[in-house]
Amino acid sequence: HPQAGQVAWWKGRMLIRAGRLDEARTTAEGLALRPRMRAMARVQLAEISMLEGDLESACEQLSALLDGEGPVGPRFDAAFLLARGLDRLGRHEEAFEAAATGNRLHPRTFDAKAWERATDRIIADDDSDRVRDADHGRSEATPVFILGMPRSGTSLLEQIIASHPDGGGVGERREPMLIHEDLEAIRDLHGREPTDEDLELEAGRYLAMHDFMGAGERCVANKVLGLERVLGSTAAVLPGARVIHLDRDPRDTLLSIHQHPLNLTHHPWAGDLEDLIVARSAFDRLAGHWQDRFAERMIRVSYEDLVPEAHPLATSDSGPSLVLAYTSLLTSVTSSAFTCLIRLALTCLVAW
Repeated sequence: HPQAGQVAWWKGRMLIRAGRLDEARTTAEGLALRPRMRAMARVQLAEISMLEGDLESACEQLSALLDGEGPVGPRFDAAFLLARGLDRLGRHEEAFEAAATGNRLHPRTFDAKAWERATDRIIADDDSDRVRDADHGRSEATPVFILGMPRSGTSLLEQIIASHPDGGGVGERREPMLIHEDLEAIRDLHGREPTDEDLELEAGRYLAMHDFMGAGERCVANKVLGLERVLGSTAAVLPGARVIHLDRDPRDTLLSIHQHPLNLTHHPWAGDLEDLIVARSAFDRLAGHWQDRFAERMIRVSYEDLVPEAHPLATSDSGPSLVLAYTSLLTSVTSSAFTCLIRLALTCLVAW
């Protein structure tokens, strides 16, 4: 079958995630027999070695793959996996350079000036307060949006909220972006502002997604990234929604983004440190704007307060710990921090 190689690759990925490393190795070794899939198989084999604790061997395999010629995709994956391995070995400067190499593999297409101008327009054109008291989009389930940059702890916050009996999560559902596109299309194609009927239709579609995802809880969190650029449209459609702004030390956030592969289609600024600074500055401006607009239904939470034992990546005494392992974070959350989050979930349900 023409897709047999891709199927085998995905099978290997799932076996690795499941911790079934012997089966994953057998699958990857079979995948390596296919010339077009050989580089991808080598990345999987190196990852298996890393998970088995053989960091030195894994890093040697990945370095050879990264330094050689071949398709960009496997080399991109190898670069960030190598950064993880080198970091665990305490070779932090080499880890940083490996990630920088991975970021350079894709062409830089981000226009910082255009991003800043677009941010200015979002703020200048915002008229979301005109529907502040609208009745559409109301339901028994309260949509809760987690506003944060990548690598800022949004997944952790969603999981803790979802651990409450009345809380749920839908992951990173991009319906807010689709809502924004629909409302902009009405303005561009029809030359008018969306009517209450238009907003009601969009609200119904969003709330129907809750049902489709099986989220029947009273407080349903969506941690979609990029929300800060479309929150005005989201608020217009769902005036009963609540927003939790999760803020993390910008040094740690940007360093963690730099060290991890992100989708450059959704985050075109992710591959360059200077672009990251522009993106963080724009995020902070927009978060501040929305906080002013929606003070009564938006709260700010500090990541450092939620995970008080987390070591700052950029200021660690032993050098920057360049990899954020969410599994270890989940086990390191103190009981007081967990209680804080449960109270936060209850705030979403009751106080708002």
